[in-house]
Amino acid sequence: MPVTLKDLAARAGVHPSTVSRVVNGDPSLRTAAETRARIEALVAETGYRPNGLARSLKLRQSFMVVVVIPDVTNPLFAGIFRGIEDVALQRGYNVVLCNTHGSPERERSHLEALHARRVDGVIMASATLADRAVERAAPATHALRSGQPVQRSLPPLGWLR
Repeated sequence: MPVTLKDLAARAGVHPSTVSRVVNGDPSLRTAAETRARIEALVAETGYRPNGLARSLKLRQSFMVVVVIPDVTNPLFAGIFRGIEDVALQRGYNVVLCNTHGSPERERSHLEALHARRVDGVIMASATLADRAVERAAPATHALRSGQPVQRSLPPLGWLR
């Protein structure tokens, strides 16, 4: 079972927030060098890795962007995806690709799952933009229709800043 932040705090004899601040390099943390060194040694010894899901819940941000496209074999989308991923990674976001195979049902299924998982953003190319699932996801979606951007609450890639 993975070591938790609370486990590290108990072993170091400090509050979990102190461990969190050391792990995240919080510049406002005022703690003794000995305490910081003890926590850093425990992190290295245990191989501690922060729980991304817990972090997402706490910060109310997933650091996840999803690109929904109709056909992964289309070279146009490969170039678009690469550009999105390059920009997103520079800003600390992970990018996930969903392929709909041009199916409105599959698109709807992806959008419902993404909505439920509260991803930070969805960028999609779709032939079924009038679909209710797309409209429901609109607050977190930037859609592309016939090559023309259709803004839905978030500016194209600007929200990654």
